[in-house]
Amino acid sequence: MADASVFDMRRAIVIGPTTPGTVAGGTFTVTDAFLRTGTGPTFSWVVYPRLVASGGVNQIGVVGTAVTALTLTATGGVPGTYGWNVTGLPPGIIGATGGTNSSQYKLSGTPTVPGTYRVTVTLNDSTVKRTTTVAFTWTVYPKLVAASPRNQA
Repeated sequence: MADASVFDMRRAIVIGPTTPGTVAGGTFTVTDAFLRTGTGPTFSWVVYPRLVASGGVNQIGVVGTAVTALTLTATGGVPGTYGWNVTGLPPGIIGATGGTNSSQYKLSGTPTVPGTYRVTVTLNDSTVKRTTTVAFTWTVYPKLVAASPRNQA
């Protein structure tokens, strides 16, 4: 077993390495109250980097004006096994990935309804069974319309 590993049968906890990319394992040897020993099966584990979704910052838009695309990026976990979901987008804004299991998710479009929207983007890694979220506010202002000047005569 790796040096940093501890097995406490009373609590049934395995503590091991925490450095991403570390592969560890070994065989359990258990001793009971009568000093009889037994050996368990061989095991191994891999420590994956923490799953992170970044790039979600507060946004401002105007009804009828296309927004500059906002790109969110996934890091950590197992690249290539990501799934994205978004809730709370202003009407007219859509989300799309660069392809299946993409590490990037783009939000773009043209907002159609003024208001303040609480957007939550969820990133899922199907291999390591981890999920993380990023939340931000998207404020959409009404389009300004200049009134026609009245006849001054």
